[in-house]
Amino acid sequence: MAFVNKWAALQELENVPVSCSTCGVQTELHSPNEAVRHALHNASYIQSFKKQIVLLQRTRALFERFPTSRHPVKISHEYVHKAERPQTQQDKDFDRALADDAELRHFLMRSSFLLPARLAGVSKACDEWQQRLDDSLIRCNACQYGHYVIDAALFEQLT
Repeated sequence: MAFVNKWAALQELENVPVSCSTCGVQTELHSPNEAVRHALHNASYIQSFKKQIVLLQRTRALFERFPTSRHPVKISHEYVHKAERPQTQQDKDFDRALADDAELRHFLMRSSFLLPARLAGVSKACDEWQQRLDDSLIRCNACQYGHYVIDAALFEQLT
C-alpha cells in the first residue's frame, strides 16, 4: 500500500467530498479556505480514533465471550510480556467467531497491543482531540450535531 500525504492531497482539491460523522450525509465543500481544510484534516484524526475504539470494543466483547480461551490471538492481546503468557492452545469456537468478523480478524492479526491499555489510551486521545478541536470542526448542515470529515473513499482512490 502506498503512502498518501493527506494534507498535500487535500490542498490540491477544488471540491472536497465530505460526510457527516454522525448522520452519514454526504456532500462536497466547494473551494474551502485553508481554515476549513485544516478543520477537515484534523477531524480525520478524531474519526480514526473513533473507528479504532469501535474495533477495540468489539475485541473486548469477543474476548468476554471466550473468557477461558487460550487462543494465541487472545493471549497476545492480554499479556504484555511473553514470559507471563500462559501456554496457548487452538480454540475452534474462537476461530469460528473470529472468522465471522473479517474486519476484526484483520485488525487483530496485524496489530500488536495490550487491550485494556490500548482502549484507555485511544479513548483518552479521542477525548482530548475532540475537546481541543470542537470549536473549529465544521458542523453538519443536515443534522447540526455531527461534523464533516473527509470522505474515506477519497484517500483510498489515491493509493
